[in-house]
Amino acid sequence: MSAKLFRFIITNLVEVRGAQSFLRLSRFVVALDSPRYVTRHRFYRQYLWVSVLEVSTYRFEVFDQEESFTKAYVIMSTELNSWNRHTGLMPIRPNSARVEPLPKALEEAKEAMKNSAVNAANVTATLAHNEMVSVGVGRFSRQLLFKGTVPPRLREMVILRMGWNCQSVYEFGQHTLFGLDVGLTEDEIYRLTRPVSEYGWEEDEVALLEMVDDLYNDDCVSDATWLKLTGIFSVSEMLEFMAAALQYRLVSGLLNSCGVQRDDGVPGWPQASTT
Repeated sequence: MSAKLFRFIITNLVEVRGAQSFLRLSRFVVALDSPRYVTRHRFYRQYLWVSVLEVSTYRFEVFDQEESFTKAYVIMSTELNSWNRHTGLMPIRPNSARVEPLPKALEEAKEAMKNSAVNAANVTATLAHNEMVSVGVGRFSRQLLFKGTVPPRLREMVILRMGWNCQSVYEFGQHTLFGLDVGLTEDEIYRLTRPVSEYGWEEDEVALLEMVDDLYNDDCVSDATWLKLTGIFSVSEMLEFMAAALQYRLVSGLLNSCGVQRDDGVPGWPQASTT
């Protein structure tokens, strides 16, 4: 990786939090890994990874400067995901089912959904291996989707952003369909995979996307984001948005780990508009 590109990652991805992103760097490690070098940044209890193609002298000079240790650059993992996606460096996910859908449950799910716009037979039949998990996850998801009180468009933005952060293509594909149905455009859905600052989101949308990123990165909404949310939403609405984000983090983890494959007609990752 060139010094110029590395500097771009450092200076641009950190803009998501502005001054909030400058924290003391508690640990900096360079490790050799396969043909690539990997840099690891310690952010509280979380490791954020950047794969680089070569180690340049410039990068070491950056971190050898005293101010780099008093103003440590924290690179948000969701932004790394966006960068990695466009450089071919993506988290590895199973490309086949680890937990096969139960045949009888799969047949029943397909029959139940044959006249529905929803086609989630594979996940239904996969979670059917454990009735408690299936019922619990399903009921709460349905409550959020069909009994919630927050605007559906904003809810789907929250769910899609979390699905992207978790790199759950099944989750993202299913909620691409939900999102389109409640008014999101294909371009907006693509933009949900990009840094928040790249697109002219409305104030309420920015606050919610930052909330999702906070929850994904640190399991806690930051003070700055909390202040934005309280100026726009009621406590009830904030709880519902947080619950949606965290429910679909759980769902994404189950989908990824079990290797649930997309059902017929469910899209994959969005593509940038060519117009």
